Amino acid sequence: MKTRTGPLMDEPIVRSGWDPSPILFGLCLSLLFVTIVLVARANVFTFPLPNEDDNSFFLPAWSLAVHGTLRAPVLNAPGGIFWMPHGFYVWLALFFRVFGPTIEVARTVCQLTTATAAVLLVLAYSRMSGSRGFALLCGALLVSPGMIYTANIVRLESPMLLIFATALLLHSYERRLAATAMFFLGVVVHPALVLGASLYAVGIFGGDVVLPWYSRSVPGGSSMAPDASSNHGTSSLGARILTILVVASVAAAIALEGIYVLHNLQLFHQHMAFQIALKAGRDPIQNLISMRGLLLILEAVFALGVVIVLYRHPHGWRVFVRELLPVFLVALGLSAYATFGREIPYNVYSYAVVPATFCCLAYQVLSLPLTGTRRLQPRT
Repeated sequence: MKTRTGPLMDEPIVRSGWDPSPILFGLCLSLLFVTIVLVARANVFTFPLPNEDDNSFFLPAWSLAVHGTLRAPVLNAPGGIFWMPHGFYVWLALFFRVFGPTIEVARTVCQLTTATAAVLLVLAYSRMSGSRGFALLCGALLVSPGMIYTANIVRLESPMLLIFATALLLHSYERRLAATAMFFLGVVVHPALVLGASLYAVGIFGGDVVLPWYSRSVPGGSSMAPDASSNHGTSSLGARILTILVVASVAAAIALEGIYVLHNLQLFHQHMAFQIALKAGRDPIQNLISMRGLLLILEAVFALGVVIVLYRHPHGWRVFVRELLPVFLVALGLSAYATFGREIPYNVYSYAVVPATFCCLAYQVLSLPLTGTRRLQPRT
């Protein structure tokens, strides 16, 4: 058993259970990466079969790489596609310029992006849970049909997974402002993270309101009042530079997307009106009683139960609000989008990423310091 002083409070942190060595952990991460890539390659043109989604996302990127424009007249979109942000097209076009504008290159990029996201997620889980062994178990949930489907289809889910994983890793390093910005980077790729990113921001910055109120209102809560220096992680020069770079880059990407949309505002209105009309007829009750909906309800009930139980324990409540609640909220937001969006590619969220994240959160909840101790976040 090893202990050290935690970043949020002067109390011992405990690490127990199976903890593979860094070398073994690295080998397992490599195996996870290779497994996803090889299984995807074995089914590269069969799961799924080439379909209209491949065309919709491949051709604008191809046009940008070859002709320098996002117009796609072959898709009956001579002015470009505006029912989805343009970040994914730019992402693919960068690789097309280097390796060639082919569907094979596009699917290979998605495979490598998805596998990289899975590795980053496990790294984040290991830091959040304090257990490399348990993080690997969570990683096993990621090797699923939804993940392989995402790796093979030329769609936006693969970069969205990379954004989610990178933001979660930043959160595990207590770079919460940078993590918030990274979650909002999803705005230029796909709206799936908009709700989750907003809830994460509420959780992060709402903690500055909730914890002082809690310390004044709850018996025993005053001893848990947070130091100002610990609100958003350490403030070393390197951490500040990283945060500034991430926030500035995300702000620039969002600004460029906004300028491009404003320049083509009429097309944007037309395309979005069509998409809203297409999806407005979906019954939310039917979505809630689907498998995805039932999982969403279970996740929400679990999160609510954790809040009710930990509210009575000042030590656990403070760590929960600072470290776990924002991740609960972003995961619930992503699960809700997948539930009500009701598209097959969203299976990777409902049946892989969100369950794995909730397993990590459940492990953390069981390790919370109800009497003054909590588990170590391994520094890998």
